[in-house]
Amino acid sequence: MTIGRFSGALCTLSLLFITGLTLTGCGSDAARPDAHQPAPTASASASVEPVEGGPSSPDAQVIKVEKYGISFELPKGWTTLNLKNVVDSSNPVVKEIAGRMGTTPEQFLKTVGSSLQTFSVTDQGAVEGFLDNVNSVGMPGNFNDDQLKLQLATLGGSIGEFEHVSSPAGEVTRVPYTVTIKTVNVEAHEVMLVVDVGDAGVAIAVASHSAAEAEARADQIQASLKPINSPGA
Repeated sequence: MTIGRFSGALCTLSLLFITGLTLTGCGSDAARPDAHQPAPTASASASVEPVEGGPSSPDAQVIKVEKYGISFELPKGWTTLNLKNVVDSSNPVVKEIAGRMGTTPEQFLKTVGSSLQTFSVTDQGAVEGFLDNVNSVGMPGNFNDDQLKLQLATLGGSIGEFEHVSSPAGEVTRVPYTVTIKTVNVEAHEVMLVVDVGDAGVAIAVASHSAAEAEARADQIQASLKPINSPGA
């Protein structure tokens, strides 16, 4: 198996597992960001700045997915990171996830790098060996529940019920997911929100040490989804 057409959704979840563990020091010497020490600055592909009108509350910040013309909110203290400063192909968790996907660590990171739109982590530090994080990637073409379920099943773990809701940014498909990373024996809880933006989708995925926290962060994102003027508009 190789990384295919719906790699966006799969790479999003894979990246969540890797960054949530790598930034806590599991399999990497990368420093863990916390409330007292700023994390690396944002990369060019991840833009964090107010949209017109600003965030809905003083405790929030707006994350813009410029290429696909949508935005969502995260807590104000969260930080956007440069992926290149966090993981490389020698990381054992990268190797495990790449193996599950039937590809090489190098090819996996190349695919992630070309798909990644935003990449953010909590300022609250790791809990139970995992650092909560949110990522978004683009998904070219149309998609359906069966295709998404097939991609999620590739990684193993437990897939929850699919939900479909409307938002100002487009129709949203929401699904929870849980997986255990055997390399470090950590269980991660995720919620994926896939926003239909016409001829493509944006997969926004939340990962946390607890299912309740993942659902709460996904609720914030879902409630704050808005359209913005993309550069190509």
